[in-house]
Amino acid sequence: MPHPHIVIIGASSGMGYALARLCLSKGYPTAMLARHTAPMHTLAAQHPHVPHAVAQLDVCQTATIPEVLQNTLAQLKGMDVLVHCAGYGVVNPQLDYRIEEGMIETNIKGFTAVVDWAFQYFQQQGKGHLAVITSVAGLRGDRHAPAYFASKAYQISYLQALRHKAHKAGLPIYITDIRPGFVDTKPMEGRRFWVCSPETAAAQIFKAIRQHKRVAYITPRWRWVALAMRIAPSWLYEKVM
Repeated sequence: MPHPHIVIIGASSGMGYALARLCLSKGYPTAMLARHTAPMHTLAAQHPHVPHAVAQLDVCQTATIPEVLQNTLAQLKGMDVLVHCAGYGVVNPQLDYRIEEGMIETNIKGFTAVVDWAFQYFQQQGKGHLAVITSVAGLRGDRHAPAYFASKAYQISYLQALRHKAHKAGLPIYITDIRPGFVDTKPMEGRRFWVCSPETAAAQIFKAIRQHKRVAYITPRWRWVALAMRIAPSWLYEKVM
C-alpha cells in the first residue's frame, strides 16, 4: 500500500523539521513549508529518491496561503495528511502588545487560515487527516504569556469544532490535537522539567498520526500535568503558578 502524502507547515526547525526528516527517512512523500527554505532544501537533498516539495510560506501572510498550498500539492501530487507545526510563543510578563500581536497573528490568524483551507480540501477529497501542534498551555491561562496560552486554547477549541464538523458530515476526516509539554526547540527560559528532544517529539507525533489519535500528549506523562491543570481550583492554580 502506498505511503500517504504528508504536508508539514513549519518544517524548517524544531519539531516540524524533525518530523519532516523522519517522514523522508521512511520514504513518505513529504512537502515542507516555512518562511526559511534553506534547511528544508538541505534536508530534501539528503533523500533525493523520495518524492518531495519545498515552498516558502509565512502563515501570517494569510492571503498567500491558498495559492502556495495549491502549487505545493500540485508538485507533491496530492495530500493525505497536513501537519501544522508553525507557532510562535514567548514569555511576555510586561504585556508588550507588539509581542502579543505577533502570537495572535501566527497562532490564531495564520492557524485558522491554514486549517480552514486544509479542511475544505479534505471535504472535497472525501477524506484526510489534519494534525496540529497545540500545547498543554492551552488548558489554562498563565500570567507569564497570556497571548500564547490563550491562542493555544483557541486552537484546541477550533480543532474540537472541526472534529465535530467532520463527524456530522459523515466524512473520514481525522483531527489530531498534539499537545506537547516542554520540547528542546529553543533557548530555555527559566527552569523546566520533562524536556524532550525534537526527535523524541517527532517520533511520538508520527505514531499518534499513524494511530489516528484524537489527542496526544508529548511526552505521555504530560497528560498528568494536563489533568492537574484542569481540575485544580482557581485559588490553588493562581497560588502555585
